[in-house]
Amino acid sequence: MKKLIIILALALLCASCSTIFSTATYEDADASFRPTISIADVNVSDTKISYTYIPTRAVRKGGSANVINAAVRQALASAGNYDVLVAKETHVTFEGSKIVSVVVTGYPGKYTNWRTNGELVPVKSKNNGKKVKLMNTLVRTPLL
Repeated sequence: MKKLIIILALALLCASCSTIFSTATYEDADASFRPTISIADVNVSDTKISYTYIPTRAVRKGGSANVINAAVRQALASAGNYDVLVAKETHVTFEGSKIVSVVVTGYPGKYTNWRTNGELVPVKSKNNGKKVKLMNTLVRTPLL
């Protein structure tokens, strides 16, 4: 019992006497940084695509969200190098806890008509040829 108390006391003594030195430099934040808003239209295809993705082991190590993002990237690339998948649906197949495949379906879209701090523009709808105002996609970009 005395040995245990002596060992604990030595361990506590050694742990409490350590000194840590660290240095850091600080700079003031630049107050002139102002984010701007970039606005873009999305041209969505009329044809729905479906893509089956079988992930590699390296992709699976990133988790289920990483596997689904990789499946969407591959689907968009195979459909013709699109930018976004609208009305995305995913079906993930597991074998135990391992993701075996992901089926991604949706409508591919491409960003067009990029502008900054603009107004919403009327977009011609494919429904009965009427002009309607649609919400445009907002992307935040830093002012350079």
